[in-house]
Amino acid sequence: INGRPVKSENVKALDPMLVERVEYHDNPSLRYGDAELVLDFIVKVPESGGRFGIMGQVVPTNGFEWQLNPHLEVNYKKSTFSLTVQDEFMNGFKTWRENEEKYTLLDGTKFSRTEEGIPADICKRNAWGGLEYMYYNPGKDFFSAEVQIFGINKPHNDYEGLLRSTLDNSTVKVTDMNKYSEFYPSLSLYYQHNFSKDKMLMVYAYNNVVRSHSRRIYQEQEYTESRAGDMLSDVFNDIRTRSNYTKIEANYEQKWRNDRMTLGGCIEYDWEKTRYLTYGKTERMRSNDNGAYAEWWHRYGNKLDMTLGLGVQHKKYTLVKSISRADWLFVPVLRMRYRINDNNTLRANYKLRGITPS
Repeated sequence: INGRPVKSENVKALDPMLVERVEYHDNPSLRYGDAELVLDFIVKVPESGGRFGIMGQVVPTNGFEWQLNPHLEVNYKKSTFSLTVQDEFMNGFKTWRENEEKYTLLDGTKFSRTEEGIPADICKRNAWGGLEYMYYNPGKDFFSAEVQIFGINKPHNDYEGLLRSTLDNSTVKVTDMNKYSEFYPSLSLYYQHNFSKDKMLMVYAYNNVVRSHSRRIYQEQEYTESRAGDMLSDVFNDIRTRSNYTKIEANYEQKWRNDRMTLGGCIEYDWEKTRYLTYGKTERMRSNDNGAYAEWWHRYGNKLDMTLGLGVQHKKYTLVKSISRADWLFVPVLRMRYRINDNNTLRANYKLRGITPS
């Protein structure tokens, strides 16, 4: 929207009366990341007033599920304040799985175990809220600051089933109970300055803090219709994770009649602490991903255009008190597009990328 990446919820909340035009970019610049296509909604920002909208959905059959999405927006001169909430809840439904496991023993014997699912409970709730301030000076400056809070709660995501083995025709009852919760607030800042119609600078900063808790009970028990059999497997995992992620990115873009140049750089830092409570172990991870890139786009007449780019990245991964690895990566990019006619286009894309072990 107005050149800034947004979520689908923001697009759904747009007032159609305020949309001046929709731009379609099928050869976007590097400032849009790896996107192959971009839809940019150019929206008029009112200087007064506001609006409120709400979208909801209820599913009352077989269980109960709702989705609620209210949106509030207030405009004052060149500033806009908005609040968006999304709430999803599901309960009373059943879930099951069909599963097949194949084994090969050391002596070469092969057999399989086939699971027949037994309906078990599923319950979950996802909630998201965002408070955003925007300042828009048409043709000059655009600034956005947004605070978001995400929450996920899955008290029941359980599976039960009967595993039948072809090795000895035995039957085992499987219980797989999962409970998961996650909470993470985030802050994002975006600033765009247009030096002129064809020159612009964009700066983006993002930070989030994630806390999650995962518990799982997995059991296999001998199964007979007359009595409960012996316990064959009983595994319990209790894991708590806390992480922090920061990203800062800047791009400068200049356009000419048949050319476009983009220069940019990006810094990413991520740290994570995982506690395996069942075993009394703690693991700490650090990773960095820093890079710079340049891209040049040129149009040859009305049918052919070409993009040539080069990026350099420095990636570092560290498992505290264990391993550490750092690598330099060079990322060349070449894209060519030839328009045969209004209905047919020929494309050729080349990109070399590297991923360090994690």
